[in-house]
Amino acid sequence: MAIGREIKAMITLDDDVLDIRCPNVHPDAHAQLEFQRTLRIPDDENVHALPAGLGCFPLRHVEDFSEGLDEVTLRRGGIMMPMHRSEAMWINFKGGSRRSSGGAYPFAIKVAAGKVNALTGGAWSTDLCAEEQDYIVIPAQPWIDGFAISKGIIRQFVAERLGEGFSAEEQLTGKAEFGGLQIIAYPMKTERYLGILRAREAEARARERSRRIERLRELLSPFSEFSDGARSVAAAATATLAEIEHTIRDAGKVSPTGDVPDPDRILAELHGLLARWNSQVGELAKLSPHDFNTSDVMYSMSLAEEVPSFRRVMPARMASMGLGGGGRMRQEIYADPYGVDAWDQSAGSRCFVHLVDAAQWAEISGGPAPTEPPSQKDYERRGLPWFDYYAPENGAISGSKLLAGLKSWGSMYGKGPGAAVGKGGPAIQLGTAQRLSNVVSEGAGDE
Repeated sequence: MAIGREIKAMITLDDDVLDIRCPNVHPDAHAQLEFQRTLRIPDDENVHALPAGLGCFPLRHVEDFSEGLDEVTLRRGGIMMPMHRSEAMWINFKGGSRRSSGGAYPFAIKVAAGKVNALTGGAWSTDLCAEEQDYIVIPAQPWIDGFAISKGIIRQFVAERLGEGFSAEEQLTGKAEFGGLQIIAYPMKTERYLGILRAREAEARARERSRRIERLRELLSPFSEFSDGARSVAAAATATLAEIEHTIRDAGKVSPTGDVPDPDRILAELHGLLARWNSQVGELAKLSPHDFNTSDVMYSMSLAEEVPSFRRVMPARMASMGLGGGGRMRQEIYADPYGVDAWDQSAGSRCFVHLVDAAQWAEISGGPAPTEPPSQKDYERRGLPWFDYYAPENGAISGSKLLAGLKSWGSMYGKGPGAAVGKGGPAIQLGTAQRLSNVVSEGAGDE
C-alpha cells in the first residue's frame, strides 16, 4: 500500500511488531516499530528517567474482527491494541536490514495521537513540515515516550477513554473524534542514501589505506641513503603516493545535497597515478644496491573496492481510547540532520493504531486480556532499571508551546491508578473482512 505514485511500500504485522519495507526505494529500506508496555512514572512535576520496557502490546488486524467493529473503525483500517486505563506506553524504533550499509536505513516517522502531532501539537498532516520539525528521524531517535513539551522533556503517553477530557486530542481540539495513534513512515531518498553509503564505506577504507600508505612510506625511507638518482625517484614516488591518497579521499566526499563525485573521472585519474607509481617503484628497484622486492610496494588496487559504483535497485463496538500526558521525563527529540528534502514523501506508508480498553480485549479478540500494569512499588521491588539516553552530537528540537499546556493525568484525576474495569459487552465474533496476508491496511482517504 502506498501514498502517491505506486511504490510497493507497506507495513506488515509480524509477532506484534510493525514491519516497514520500501523495497522499490532500496533493499535496505526497512524499519520496525514496537509498542512497549511500561511503568507509569510519578505525576509529580519532577523530571524522571526512562522506565524499562515490559514487553510488547499485542497487536491485531482490524479486518480479523470486522463483524463486531463499527464502520468507521473498518474504514480507517490498521491494527488494534489493548491498553488499561491510565496505562503508559512507549514506541521503540528498530533499524532493519544492514546488508550493505553498516547501519540502519534512515526513515522519517510522524507520530500523532488522535490526529494531534506528538512533537508540535498541530493537526495531522501526511506532509513533513520543514519550518517546525513534526517528525522523528531514525535510527538517530531510538524511541519516543510521550509528547514533546519542551527541549529535552516529554510528557509520558498515558491512555484514557475518549470523552473524559484527558486525551491530547480533547484538550487541544475540544473533540473526541479519532483517538488511537497515527503513524506514517517515509524512507530516505535513494540518491541521498547511496551518498551516505559511499561516505560510510570511504571512511572505513580510509583507515585501512592510512595504515597501508604509512607502511609504503617506511619502505621508501632507505632510499634517502642511496644515490642522488635514487633519492630523486623516491621523492617523486612519495609525491605520487600523496596524490593517490588525496584522490581516493576525495572520492568519498559527499556534498550536503547528496551529490557525489563522478566515479568514472576518479577511476581514470587513479589509473594514471597508479601506472606512474608502479613505474617509479620499478625504477627504484634498478637504482637500489640491494635486493628490492617490488611486490611489497606495488599498489595493486581493486577499482570496485576503492571507488564503488552504486545503482538504484528497483526492485464489538469497542470503547475508543486516546493518549494524554502523564509524568515528565527526560528525553530529547533529535533534530533532522539531513533536511526535509532528504525524504521520499511519495513512498510513504501509514497505519492507524486503534486503542482498545483492555477490559474489552478478550471479548473483541478472543485472546487473553493483558495483565494489569505494575505499580511503582512493584517496579522498584523487582529491581527494574531506569534509563537515560544522550547523543550530544545530535541537536534536539525545542518542543511545542501547544503541548507545553497539556494538563497531566495527575492534575486532572489525582494520583490513583484510575484503572477501573468496566463491564464488557456481548462477545464479538471473528470478522469476515478480507486482507492481504499480514499487510496492515492504510484505510480510506485521510482516515
